[in-house]
Amino acid sequence: MNKPYLLFMAGFDDAENVYELVEPVKQHFRGVCALLHDCDESSVVTNYLLNINDELGGGNIIFGNYVGRHNHSRNRILYETGMEEGDYFVTLDSLERVIPEFAESLPNLILQIEFQNIDICYYYNMPYVVRFREDMFYHGTPHESLLADNPLNRIELNQYLPDESKVRINVRPLKRDKNHHIAHYIRYLLQPNSNHNLLGIEHHGGYEAFLKLESLRKLLIKALKDNNLPRTIDGVKKLLSKPLDGITRVLLNEHGEINNFYRYYILGEEVVDTHDWLKLPKF
Repeated sequence: MNKPYLLFMAGFDDAENVYELVEPVKQHFRGVCALLHDCDESSVVTNYLLNINDELGGGNIIFGNYVGRHNHSRNRILYETGMEEGDYFVTLDSLERVIPEFAESLPNLILQIEFQNIDICYYYNMPYVVRFREDMFYHGTPHESLLADNPLNRIELNQYLPDESKVRINVRPLKRDKNHHIAHYIRYLLQPNSNHNLLGIEHHGGYEAFLKLESLRKLLIKALKDNNLPRTIDGVKKLLSKPLDGITRVLLNEHGEINNFYRYYILGEEVVDTHDWLKLPKF
């Protein structure tokens, strides 16, 4: 039985993360299939991964500019790295780590997947171990879903392995400042065709609330354009640094993540995200 591939996307400044992700578990994979954003063959991360694939005898590294659409990047990995029907892969982000003991158990897990005809093993609602099918595709950004033209058989691994520390580690809290999410969420809102407002919407009023939040997201993008500002974090800072008008007040008073951003970056306040947007200060 062939070993699975290890799949992820990374950037030119991710050399340390990629090394920490790949090196402890490389022997359990047949190669790395990765998209490197804004890199070339001379970068440190590229050279490391090319050497890894030479060592393992498989995998493929491709390159491309980041265009703000996670699904586009992940689909390129699916379709351009040479995977074939029935190949297995483990997929995660560069700020996540496969536990070596779990990687060692992959052959047994794959045998069970074959026996039960499973296509995707999710782990806490995220695709983790996947049997590649040619009709698979990623949909949505930045919170992408792995779908297919025909029905997929899936299981949730957390039902059998609830202790995440034995399966996968999220190192974002170790690598990022505790307030990183404040700008990160705004960056997500600025992405083309973003579905970020769906995140946690069940706690904010359901689909009707999503429609409202989506109108606010588009209002923010229009306000940037009308003020000749770039669709970036710096553009939002400049927009909210201006005297507040009717539009910016609506954005601050109706969208909690924009409110948090304004209080932290413009007013210099400490922000604790309680996810209770009804109790946010109004402007």
